[in-house]
Amino acid sequence: MGKWETTIDYEMPDYEYHDKKKHPHISSSDVKTVYGKSLMHWAGQEYKESPVLEMGKAVHSLILEYEKEGVMRGPARRGTNAWKEAKEAAVEQGKIILTEKDYDTALEIAESALLNSDFLRDKITRKNFISEASIFTRCSRTGMLIKCRPDGLLVPQSAKGKGEILDIKTTQDASPEGFERELRKYNYDLQIAFYLHTMRCAKLPCSEMYLVAIEKTPPYAVGVHVLSEIYIKHAEKRMFQTLESMRHAEEHHNFRTGWPEVNQVHLPHWMEDEVEDQAF
Repeated sequence: MGKWETTIDYEMPDYEYHDKKKHPHISSSDVKTVYGKSLMHWAGQEYKESPVLEMGKAVHSLILEYEKEGVMRGPARRGTNAWKEAKEAAVEQGKIILTEKDYDTALEIAESALLNSDFLRDKITRKNFISEASIFTRCSRTGMLIKCRPDGLLVPQSAKGKGEILDIKTTQDASPEGFERELRKYNYDLQIAFYLHTMRCAKLPCSEMYLVAIEKTPPYAVGVHVLSEIYIKHAEKRMFQTLESMRHAEEHHNFRTGWPEVNQVHLPHWMEDEVEDQAF
């Protein structure tokens, strides 16, 4: 892939997409790290697998790519010789491996989501649906290399048409009120703005990005969420500001936290009454 070439790969495995040596492009996770933490946290972060991350990936695979059999049901416990052997086999086959309990839970979540969400079933059974596409391009605003990997993509069916993006989110609360809090907590709005921008830069514009929130505990309720136009515009502004700060940091090799040299911690307003009461 040429350094500035736009590439859309429908077959690339997940581990290759995340390989920073091969693909040093900025991802939505990078943008969220800078926005939520600092430039230093972004520059010093390392991509690591974890049971929670593997569980999320497994749910995605069981919903969107069940026919590929990309998830293995491993032994009951991690750390055993049986687990190590099964893990090696999974890595060789490019599959996700979960413990027995986690696999059964992931399968229950996936089956419930497909059973109870007409929206989800309709989208993923369309002929123009593609899962886990890898998009690499250049930002038209900053010139930075950027990338995204939609969980699900409904590709445009005409030259002037627009696609749609599906993103699966496992959550504690998929309700309209509950997931709105999670959306703000994890900066999903910045992710949406970044994905839509990346797809435009790759000449594959999308009209919507749907967040399919699935609860991680029974009955595994599903809620589908989409941002209003004004919300996307607000998120887009913050996303571009963050990208610009990243561009400036790379250009000047300055990756600092932006924190004050000495931070003064103030008494919370709700505690001020207690101090006043003690004074009399």
